[in-house]
Amino acid sequence: MAFQVLFLTLKTLKESGHEHVYNAVEKPLLLAQSAAVLEASEKYCMRMPNKLNFSFDYYYAAIAILGFYVPGSPHLYSYMLSQRKRALSKSKKE
Repeated sequence: MAFQVLFLTLKTLKESGHEHVYNAVEKPLLLAQSAAVLEASEKYCMRMPNKLNFSFDYYYAAIAILGFYVPGSPHLYSYMLSQRKRALSKSKKE
C-alpha cells in the first residue's frame, strides 16, 4: 500500500513538469530499494579469496553513492535553478 502511494506521488510529480524534483526524490529511493535487494541476494558480490585477491560488495557501493547523492541534491537543485534563471533572462533580452 505504501509503495503504491509513493509510486502515484512520484508519477504525479513527474507528469506535472517538476522533473528535477522527481529525479531528486526518485533516484535515492530507487537506489535504497535496490540496495536492500542486493544485500539480501548478495548479487554482484565478489568475496575473498579469489584469483584477484579483491573483494567488492555492490550493497556498500550503493550506500556510498547514496551518501554522496543525498547531501549534494540541494546544491545541484539550486545550481539548476540559477542556470534556468540565467537562460530565461537571456531570452527576454533578445
